[in-house]
Formats: sequence, structure tokens, C-alpha cells
Amino acid sequence: GEATKYPPILLDVYATWCGPCQFLAPQLEMLAEELGPAVRILKLDSDKYPRLASLLKVQGLPTLVYFDGGNNSGGVSSEVQRVEGALTKGQLVEFLNTVEFINKRVEEGR
Repeated sequence: GEATKYPPILLDVYATWCGPCQFLAPQLEMLAEELGPAVRILKLDSDKYPRLASLLKVQGLPTLVYFDGGNNSGGVSSEVQRVEGALTKGQLVEFLNTVEFINKRVEEGR
């Protein structure tokens, strides 16, 4: 049987008081509409979950962390790449393309 393939995760670590985070939110929504189920976009309020934000070693806000779907490591997602700051939808697509390229090389190298 084919193992279940989980889509990668793009985690947006934000705060409600953060201006650049407010800018990023609609960009991510447009990206989510465009990508559909290919990537799961999740949001983490760093004020509500400070321990998680600190576990993720988040320095600045917003921080976007891209996790693989855990398909290589028995269902445990691992971080592939991260980027800080307010990105436009175009920059987000560029970031994902770079990350997907890194991810593919990792898979092929195993």
C-alpha cells in the first residue's frame, strides 16, 4: 500500500499588534486560495503560545517556517527553511519554489 502523503506546512508565527504581520495575512490568504490543498498554511499567535514560539526559536515577527510533510521521517514534520518579514504573495511563491527545490534535492539525495 501507498503511504499517506501529507502536504507540507507553512507556519505563520505572528502577533496581533505587529504591523508587518497584518500586511502578511491577506497575502497568505491569496496564496492559500492559489495553492489549495498542496500546502497547509497554519497560523501561530506568539502571544498566546509563547512557549511554542520560543521552541521554534522565533526571533522576529512575522516568521514563516516551512515544514516538510513528514513523509521522509515516518510522519514527523521537520523544518526545511524559514523566512522573516512581510512578504508579498509573489515573494511567498518565490520562497516556496526555493524550498520545494531544496526539499526535492534532500529527497533525491537519500
